[in-house]
Amino acid sequence: MTVNLIYSITFIILYIAFSAISLFFLIKNFNKETKLNYSFSRYFSFEVHNLKNNSTLISYRLLYIFTLIMPLSSVIYLLINLNYNHTLDVYLVVACVILLVTIISKILLFITKTLNINLFLKEFVFNYLAVVSEYMIFLIGLFIQLNENRVINFELNLSYIIIFIAIVVTLIGLLFNKNLYSWYKLERKEDGTYVRPKVLYLALYEWISYFLNIIFVIMLTIYILFI
Repeated sequence: MTVNLIYSITFIILYIAFSAISLFFLIKNFNKETKLNYSFSRYFSFEVHNLKNNSTLISYRLLYIFTLIMPLSSVIYLLINLNYNHTLDVYLVVACVILLVTIISKILLFITKTLNINLFLKEFVFNYLAVVSEYMIFLIGLFIQLNENRVINFELNLSYIIIFIAIVVTLIGLLFNKNLYSWYKLERKEDGTYVRPKVLYLALYEWISYFLNIIFVIMLTIYILFI
């Protein structure tokens, strides 16, 4: 337990730190090169590095992709420990498989430009549904445990159920925002020119799913540690 605790705490700290650092340097570089202010509500993830290639930018890209695949090391390690201790549930395995799918879809979104709009939209839908699915599978597993009286930590399970329901309902509710389906429309200025809207909902939703996936990884790590 002590080794797992140290490993999990170390992973969570490094995961948050590397994720924040990679975004910080990518955004800083974007602002410097374009003379614009990057906004999560206005730009897609691929746009933060869609600039002239140089060694610095390549290193930032690799760091970002590294943060996306970081969760695999922690999840695999903890699942092996659960399997060894005979406490591994099917829903955890399924949730981790979906997490892998989510990671792959985020990497694809990071490298796919909207010039290939059909592919981009398919990847966006795939990624968004994957994030919703990983939360839902975990939530179903928690309810099954509760129903079968197999709960090891009732307070932890209950808090996770409340949080996961709120997240799933929010993610599904966001799909009913009509502005999402007209994300491609430009805004007309007084001088007759057209500009990108201040809130580009497809880009905003991509980043919402990105940050919710980080939260999922952290919560999954904590949960596996304490069951």
